[in-house]
Amino acid sequence: MSVYGDQEKSPFTEDMKPAPKDPYGIHKYALELMCKSLCENHGVEYLILRPQHVFGIRQRYDLSYRNVIPRWIKKALLKQPLPVFGKLGLQRAFSPISLIKRGIISAALNEKINGEIFNLGSSTTRSLAEVAQKISNILSTNISFEFLPSPSTLLNLSIGSTEKVKKNLCIVESEVEFDANLSMLVNEIKKSIISKVEIGITPEIAPQKYLSIYGS
Repeated sequence: MSVYGDQEKSPFTEDMKPAPKDPYGIHKYALELMCKSLCENHGVEYLILRPQHVFGIRQRYDLSYRNVIPRWIKKALLKQPLPVFGKLGLQRAFSPISLIKRGIISAALNEKINGEIFNLGSSTTRSLAEVAQKISNILSTNISFEFLPSPSTLLNLSIGSTEKVKKNLCIVESEVEFDANLSMLVNEIKKSIISKVEIGITPEIAPQKYLSIYGS
């Protein structure tokens, strides 16, 4: 969703003009333009997919700003406050990796659609507070928060419309998909951190070791 940047309305639709405001979003948009140019000049079919706020197994939890869900899981496991940039009421369409996987496969196998852009992800928005409570419930532990200054690039509105992908690729999130993927991610990170404590690796260093197992 970083490609859209600041927009006057939400959810973002694929026909909106991109206005990325940070290097991450600018880089993504540049790659989209490069893909479009190369494919159109050489007669290659293509689709552009814009996944939104993806989470799931094998996701990095050592980043200081992005990947909020795995980062929060690690903090909760270590009994540390969960860092919050902005407000707990901030809404995002957090999308389980299983949903994104189905969307990518469906797009790749669809022979009728070419040169289109699709937002790919959940149609259900959840606040940061809701996500934190779900993590707390899975771990059966109380959590606290550390409120930090919002980065200048933080988007208050960052929700993509999924109407186009539903209509053309028939991708819909199941009712239990979010909770199932969250539980799997919690269990994976929990096992990773516990195994490192047992062999004497400092938990705060563990993410680097985690990457050596699963890749960056």
